[in-house]
Amino acid sequence: MQKQSKFSARRVLCVLLLAGVLLVALGASWAYWQLRASLPTLDGVVALAELDEEVSVTRDEVGMVTISANSRTAVARAMGFVHAQERFFQMDLMRRQAAGELSALFGGKALEADKRVRIHQLRARARAIVAGLPSDESEILLAYVAGVNEGLHRLGSRPFEYWVLRAEPVDWTAEDTILTAYSMYLVLQPSTAEKKLTRLNVKERVPESLYAFLRGKGSEWDAPLWGEPLLPPAIPEASSLGTGPQSWSCRCKSASVRSHRCRGAIAGLCRVP
Repeated sequence: MQKQSKFSARRVLCVLLLAGVLLVALGASWAYWQLRASLPTLDGVVALAELDEEVSVTRDEVGMVTISANSRTAVARAMGFVHAQERFFQMDLMRRQAAGELSALFGGKALEADKRVRIHQLRARARAIVAGLPSDESEILLAYVAGVNEGLHRLGSRPFEYWVLRAEPVDWTAEDTILTAYSMYLVLQPSTAEKKLTRLNVKERVPESLYAFLRGKGSEWDAPLWGEPLLPPAIPEASSLGTGPQSWSCRCKSASVRSHRCRGAIAGLCRVP
C-alpha cells in the first residue's frame, strides 16, 4: 500500500512537471509569434488604400529607406506607412511627450513631466496649425496620416512595447505630426539657461580659435537636405592659444556658479583659482 502511494505521488509530480514545461513552451511560442507578427513588411508588393500610383520603397545595406513616386502625396502616404510599420511606438512617445500625455502609458511616474509640458498647451497649438494649413499642404499631411494608420493596422500584432505596458496603440492624427516637431524642440532645447551660460563663460575665457573649434557648426557626418555639409572647424594653431591652458581662468562670483559654470565648462580648459 505504501509503495502504491509513493508511485501515485511520483506520477502526479511527473504530470505536473510535464504540464509546466508544456505551458512554458506554449507561452514562449505565443510570445515569439506575437513579436514576429509585429515586424514590418520589408519585401513584396503592398496595396494601400487611396494610392492610385506606383510607389517604390527601397532600402540600402544599412536599412535606410528611399521612397520614389510621381507626387508628394503618394510619397507622404508611403512614408507614413513605413514610419508606422517600423517606429510607431517611438512616434507615439514623441507626440505624447509634447502633448503632456506620457502618463497615459506610464502612469504616475510620468505625471510630473506631463505637468511641466501641459502648461504650454502644445496639442491645442498643433491643432490650430493644422487648421490653418493651405489646402495643398493639408492634402500631403492627411495622406501621411492615412499611411501611418494603415501601416499600424497592417501589423500582425501591436508593437511589443505595448504588450509590455499592457496598452493599446492609438491612431495617428494630423496634429500628432505637428507635435513631433514640438517634441524635437523640447529634446534639443535645454529646460534651463545653464548650458548657454556655460558656453558664454567658455567663449569669454578661451582663445577665439579654440572656441570656434569646440563649437563647430557642422561636420562631414551631417546630411543636409539642401546644400553641402559644413566643413569641420580647423584645429587651432598652438601659437593662437596663448601661453597654454594654465593662462585661462574662470573668475566666478559664487561657489554655486563656480561649480556649474567653471568646473563643468570644459575639463582641462578652465581652472578655478
